[in-house]
Amino acid sequence: MTFKIKNNISGSEFWVDSEFLNFPELEEQSFIPSKWSCYNKIGDDYDNKIIKPVNKYVLELYPKPEIIQKTNNKIVLRQKTHAEIWVEPLKRYSEETLYALDKCHQRQFYPSSFKIFSEECFLATYRFYMPWFPDLRTNIFFKNIEDEFSPFKVKNDAVVFYPPEKNDKYVNTCFIHFNIKKNGPHMKDDRYGIIDIGSPMYDMELKLDEDIIEKIANEYE
Repeated sequence: MTFKIKNNISGSEFWVDSEFLNFPELEEQSFIPSKWSCYNKIGDDYDNKIIKPVNKYVLELYPKPEIIQKTNNKIVLRQKTHAEIWVEPLKRYSEETLYALDKCHQRQFYPSSFKIFSEECFLATYRFYMPWFPDLRTNIFFKNIEDEFSPFKVKNDAVVFYPPEKNDKYVNTCFIHFNIKKNGPHMKDDRYGIIDIGSPMYDMELKLDEDIIEKIANEYE
């Protein structure tokens, strides 16, 4: 593995240079076996559901987002991590160079081409892929978590999401851009941090008709 540093991000050369790859490209170039990476391998259990996993890897390992808020025209889902993330400022290179790694087969996050500047965060900007998606053509509002501590600060964003067809090989899922906070319970000292499994990542707000919101809620019962 060739080690590389770019835009305050350190890691393998492929990973550091992946900021412009979409999710299908990341899946193919990461050589994840198709039985885990492909959307058309998840089976029939989710045919009639609205909230779906992007592939079987997510289905088996990634927690389904939790319902945080529900009204007649809006539902808010909160996504959490499925693997620990190691955070290490590489001060031997610079005060702002960050090494962040999760040891799962399909990484939870990748470098981002965006920049989020916040005094409470390291300069390195990353992006989560959206592991569970609404099988709807709809607007999705990604929001920073405000009502509990999260080690991440995300870029508030609005996207128009186009769902895949049933037999599509991959889901061209969305990305949520974020920085990692410098302080909090995830930082063990000034040398390193460990972001725990089940850490809050971001909120996903959907404005939908009441009957669709109720159908989503029923999928959690």
